[in-house]
Amino acid sequence: MGKVCFNCNHHNITIIDTYKRFWHACNECGCAHSEQKRFYLFSFLPRHYLKNESGINEENIYDYMITPQNAKLSSDDFDNYNNRFSSFIAPFLEKNAKKNILDISGGNGHFLNKFKGKNKNLVLTEFNQRAVDYAQKELGIRSIHYDFNGDSLSSILKKNQINMKFDLIMLRACSMFIEDLDAFTTDLQKILNKDGIIIMTRNVQPTIGTLARTQFDEFSYLFLRQPKEVVRILEKSKLQIVKTDGDQDVYDFYLNYFDMDLLGYAISSYYKFKAILKLRKKAFKGQEKFGFRRRDRQMFYVVATK
Repeated sequence: MGKVCFNCNHHNITIIDTYKRFWHACNECGCAHSEQKRFYLFSFLPRHYLKNESGINEENIYDYMITPQNAKLSSDDFDNYNNRFSSFIAPFLEKNAKKNILDISGGNGHFLNKFKGKNKNLVLTEFNQRAVDYAQKELGIRSIHYDFNGDSLSSILKKNQINMKFDLIMLRACSMFIEDLDAFTTDLQKILNKDGIIIMTRNVQPTIGTLARTQFDEFSYLFLRQPKEVVRILEKSKLQIVKTDGDQDVYDFYLNYFDMDLLGYAISSYYKFKAILKLRKKAFKGQEKFGFRRRDRQMFYVVATK
């Protein structure tokens, strides 16, 4: 990708350097997209996370989702989700309720399985094929392999003979991997029933804290957006916003992970310091308006209806 914002097409971009990728941060809309590096500066040092990790790719990196530990984590995650969004999902948890529910990027299916009932149609999409097979075979959930940036959601559902519209569509921690959110939300609108609900959670905003804490990952976030931009895109697709607010993540795997290794901590701090200096020297007006200089991971959720 060139020095153009993926979201608003402006050229007013600041490039932020992190260990394994450059981030193109837009001064106009506050969104950012990543560009993977071809060479890692400290790959000669004896740490696996400083090297190009061969043998993994953007799909099999999620094979861990079918482990017993992650299956339990997904079930536990539902309890936290239900506490926060009970007012929206309570009707869908009633055992005899006739509902169609779609969990996009739903992982191993244990989260969606909490909605199971004899009158419900549960459908899961996932990018990792092993997770798709697991949810289908172990839980009996209709599961489809789906690539955000390679497939049309409505088309892939029809291809798999799923012609229903949905009463509840959930997207958890996945908007950061969708390049064309306009086209995606237009597709969502097509498959959502009238008065149906869309719940998008754990949408990550661009901050120095997030960029620094994910910089050693071989595969990580691709597209980070501001809340107002996600709201704008949903409304453009003729969806009505019910609620939006800051989000939380009980399980923050990035927190202090590399702080335990002095070398990792030093390299992470070096790139973080570089980013802070660059924003200050450039007098980047978006740094205060959009909160780029925050040292933590900022997330938000959006609830919308048709």
